[in-house]
Amino acid sequence: MCAPTDIQKPPLPDVSAQTDARKSSRPSWIQIAGGSFLLILLSAPLFISEIIGGWTTEYTSPLRFGASSIGDMTGKVVIVTGANTGIGYETSLELARNGATVIMAARSVERGT
Repeated sequence: MCAPTDIQKPPLPDVSAQTDARKSSRPSWIQIAGGSFLLILLSAPLFISEIIGGWTTEYTSPLRFGASSIGDMTGKVVIVTGANTGIGYETSLELARNGATVIMAARSVERGT
């Protein structure tokens, strides 16, 4: 006959591991606040530079360069790639208007007119 102490019970599943896994998959408020703080910390210099007219304004301003910024190009030879359409075409026109000898590089002779 078996004594009651000899009966082995099946092991219970480890519920703490499942609970920890669920907790770690959701960000805590500390992680969210830390991420927000990091974002603010990294973007603050860019924002301040834009307001005071610093380096972000200098290097990202669309008004910094124009066709009137091209000086006298008389006697200079310029090669423009992609000169059959778009920016290359407009660049070729402006350089030629300012006296440069422009060599227009295009994929085909027919399109490079």
